[in-house]
Amino acid sequence: MYRGTKDYYSIIGVSEKASHEEIKHAFRKLAMKYHPDRNLGNEKWAEEKFKEINEAYAVLGDEVKRQEYDRMRQAGFAGYGARYAGGRYYSQEQVFADAFNNPYLFQELARMFQEAGLRFDEKFVDNLFFGGKGVIFNFSGQPSEKDWYTSASEYRPPLLLRLASTVLRFTLKRMLGMQELSWQSKGEDLYHEIYLSQGRSCIRC
Repeated sequence: MYRGTKDYYSIIGVSEKASHEEIKHAFRKLAMKYHPDRNLGNEKWAEEKFKEINEAYAVLGDEVKRQEYDRMRQAGFAGYGARYAGGRYYSQEQVFADAFNNPYLFQELARMFQEAGLRFDEKFVDNLFFGGKGVIFNFSGQPSEKDWYTSASEYRPPLLLRLASTVLRFTLKRMLGMQELSWQSKGEDLYHEIYLSQGRSCIRC
């Protein structure tokens, strides 16, 4: 089980019913506060707090790990062990190793801290979380920058959405007597600005 089933919710400062976004927001705030670079003179204390916060987020920020953690907590409250909850025992280092080999999480945290002028690269992570053992991160299938930032012009909606938009476009053209509609895609939503004359805009006067 996770470090004797520490109370990760209390460490992050959220309730057990907190949403993913609430957990993420609370973690970001605490991580910025306790980053060692912002606690010069108290680095050792800050490092332990920083590691504890990251450990909690590595579990609560992952839907699968959070569900497993919740099951183990409930089993513990009921007087049962991790084996009853179907869980395994994880050391803090194992939690970190699993978390930082997730390219999405690592790159997200790296961007967050680097934008604030704080260290968070592979060397920093190895030294702080793994004691400088020379841990090598294996980002198999790591996405490229192009995959992370897809512009609206590059986005291609799913087939059903494209069919629905085609039907809607045809219907509007027939109803409004328009020759062509120019759609814009923003994520999975489609937007179009329609300009109507005063006569056509008054459907029921």
